[in-house]
Amino acid sequence: MKKKVSVEDDQSIADGIDLYKQPTTPLNAASNFKRSKSKNERILDSIVKDYTNSLVDIAQTEVWNKLCNSSGTFESGKVPRTLDLVVEGTYSRNAYENDAMKLLPHVSDGKMIEWANFLSQDIDKLMIYGPTFITLIWDALCSELIVRKMKMRHEKVYGTTQDRDYMQWLREIDTTQKLLFSLNDAKLPIDFITREQLGDMMTKVSVIQSLKIGIKNLK
Repeated sequence: MKKKVSVEDDQSIADGIDLYKQPTTPLNAASNFKRSKSKNERILDSIVKDYTNSLVDIAQTEVWNKLCNSSGTFESGKVPRTLDLVVEGTYSRNAYENDAMKLLPHVSDGKMIEWANFLSQDIDKLMIYGPTFITLIWDALCSELIVRKMKMRHEKVYGTTQDRDYMQWLREIDTTQKLLFSLNDAKLPIDFITREQLGDMMTKVSVIQSLKIGIKNLK
């Protein structure tokens, strides 16, 4: 049975569309994401803030300025997505160009299937191994999913240009159905585990983790 869309729902959708289309300038968009530094800033914090602020500068000059209309503005709803593209794309290129990806372990499909089959057991069979062990298996599976997602994004988007062509990457993402970098995506980087299976595993792991024995159990 289809849910009826109320007038309030229609208005909420309309408000969201209006907010998305609200004009903003590249300078204003950048000011919302840049981190300020205090006078007594720790050196480590200062170094990282300088770098992350430089990524916002790249988004401003290489993407947002190019999205502007004749009035010097663009839709504010495009800010988060395009900033994510610049940040993720830059990190991806850095990892590949500096051979850092080689540091990550290679996990076979067979091993991932073993992990998935293990975590797919009924909870009464799974809980006997304890939350620490279960979490290690779950984290290993999730980590490999993220690694494969990174590789997929690099192969289909960030590695397709010789230079760091952010606008071309944006076009590539549009043509590859917006392959977002998240375990919550509709598309997983594998075809032998479904989203429903992954959700079921996560639920059982969360229950086992939340009900572990500890000092909080004492009355």
